[in-house]
Amino acid sequence: MNTLRSTIVAFIVAVALTFLGCEEHSDKPQARKTVGVLLLASHPVLQELRDGFRERLDEIAKAKNVQLSYDEKNAEGNAATLNQLAAYFSTGKHDLVYAVGSDSALKLKSKESQIPVIFAGTPDPIRNGFVDSLEKPGSNLTGVRFLAPATVLLDVLAKRHPGIHRIAVLRNPSEINSLSVADPFIAEARKRGIIIGDFGVTEISQLPSILGKIGSEKWEAVFVPNDNLIYQNLKQAAASLASYGIPFFSVTDASVRAGAEFAVGVSYREMGRQAASVAAKILFEGKKPGEVPVLELREGCLYVPAQKSQEFSSMAPREFPVTPVK
Repeated sequence: MNTLRSTIVAFIVAVALTFLGCEEHSDKPQARKTVGVLLLASHPVLQELRDGFRERLDEIAKAKNVQLSYDEKNAEGNAATLNQLAAYFSTGKHDLVYAVGSDSALKLKSKESQIPVIFAGTPDPIRNGFVDSLEKPGSNLTGVRFLAPATVLLDVLAKRHPGIHRIAVLRNPSEINSLSVADPFIAEARKRGIIIGDFGVTEISQLPSILGKIGSEKWEAVFVPNDNLIYQNLKQAAASLASYGIPFFSVTDASVRAGAEFAVGVSYREMGRQAASVAAKILFEGKKPGEVPVLELREGCLYVPAQKSQEFSSMAPREFPVTPVK
């Protein structure tokens, strides 16, 4: 009788614990990680880098039964705010920080913190001073990089506009990210005998007069690298160039949506997802950032307006197939 009574009591206790959520084998996550996200500003490219990263990292964390919490801050293009936020993210409260935009990573690097930092969208992290080498970063920063190949950009332009020989480059000369893309482009263009006009814009108030100069001098095409200053005002630039009948090309699908004739690049959402895969090695496998090689993306897309995809079908190399943009 006592045995039966004990069995009944044990059963009742087990049922009660289950309803209270106190059962021994809980489905609750066994670990928790806090991830900081620092955005330089609000514009489509950076948003795609952010969205892809969080989307993929959430998938990986769920598979590993880890609960993630995000602490996201946006400097909205303000240098003083960016500096303050970089100091905040360097205090040691986060397991890892995702720097969205090269300026974000550069500012975090300057704080000399030991917090792991993941970057994405940086064409040349060695030139930026983020890493010692792509294979052995050597510090607390690592991530993903893609450098749009100048040869492909110019090959497509030549097929689209045979005989073109005067190209203007519109960029912020003080932005390392932009320099890393523009400099090899300019070098390759000059090697091909193309005349380059280098038009620098360091403040947005200068943009209308610079665009007017490009128009009045009748440049045949304009190249825009992935430059934060220009990209934050890309629709304005596109409208002005269209009024002069001058086509422009760039390195993101977002530029095609804004009016670029074509772009050679990668999906920044996918780049963000790849950055999450790099971050996962640190968050979930215990690796040090300095030991995790920078992931270099070598294939991408030739982005073109959807209505012109047939016109570009024969212009794309195998590594950069035509990708219509709506």
